[in-house]
Amino acid sequence: MKRLAQFQQYYKDHENYFSIGFFISGFAFDLIMIQEIDELFSVVQQIFYLFVIGGVLYCDSLLLFEKIKIPSWLQKAWEYRMALVHFALGTLLNIYSIFYFKSSSLLSSFVFMILISVILIANENHSVKKIGLWPKFLIYTLCLNAFFSMMIPVVLGFIGWIPFALAVFITTAVLLFFITRIKKQISDKTFLRKQILLPTLGVEVLFISFYLLGWIPPVPLSAKFMGIYHKIEKENGQYLLYHQRPRWKIWQNGDQTFLARSGDPIYFFTNIYSPARFSDEVRVRWIYDDPKLGWTPWDLIPMKISGGREEGFRGFTYKNKYAPGKWRVQLETTDGREIGRIYFDVIPDTSTGERSFLIDEK
Repeated sequence: MKRLAQFQQYYKDHENYFSIGFFISGFAFDLIMIQEIDELFSVVQQIFYLFVIGGVLYCDSLLLFEKIKIPSWLQKAWEYRMALVHFALGTLLNIYSIFYFKSSSLLSSFVFMILISVILIANENHSVKKIGLWPKFLIYTLCLNAFFSMMIPVVLGFIGWIPFALAVFITTAVLLFFITRIKKQISDKTFLRKQILLPTLGVEVLFISFYLLGWIPPVPLSAKFMGIYHKIEKENGQYLLYHQRPRWKIWQNGDQTFLARSGDPIYFFTNIYSPARFSDEVRVRWIYDDPKLGWTPWDLIPMKISGGREEGFRGFTYKNKYAPGKWRVQLETTDGREIGRIYFDVIPDTSTGERSFLIDEK
């Protein structure tokens, strides 16, 4: 008992460090355990953590006004509730950070990823912890939005404004139920407005705004691979990718330095992860860096995809008409959100000798 009392005092004296430790533990735990977005364990894990965080925030709100009392048998464990909350928040935000990062190029998701990073840091700031429950409600609302915006497309089998609108609607319904339950026992309107309503409403507005601006990555889709090639063939279920890239250019995928002879088509190959039973369409946008006009769209080619847990969907498009210079190919959803991009240079090849190609299999 004496050692337990010493540990409890030590915990109180160093609670901030314990919180950071549990938060990092949540990250580490998830990095080891997380697999795919529709994996049953991951989904159940997220639901459990959301219930735990919501339950603690609900009880803490009522405790501030002495509307409930923690049973004596639970009081010792209750002192460590914030450690559990920080572990759960660390895990959830890590899950969403990983999937959002996978599902978009860094440029298009940069603002959203910065926002999550700021929230992660602010959540561990000792000064922020003293100003009330609203930071926790803010992060909780973000986690609810992220969870439903990922899971609804998985259930429906496609992405777009309909799954997103449904995810926002369900999140709002959950929050309204939560707030209504608290409001029945707490009559302090200032507390309800400042600590709960304004943070949750602010996140909802911000989340919708980011979607309209194209800053919400298109989870659950992600580009596992993209490359530029001279020729693509399919043989025995495998794609044969022909390229001239020197082996030492390990940072390139195929012919990102494309030596073009007259009549050479340019092939774009991609491997897209999508959950099982997922069926949708993506678009391949070819963009040329015009010396006078800058980056100028040339073509937009649709590509049907179907889900697959292990290998994902493999497909390609090609282009016959192009100009020498800098190019990029953007892989996009039907609602214009970017999944990934690849840059390459087209250089005229005036030689007439026989060419040799290396072949990669995908």
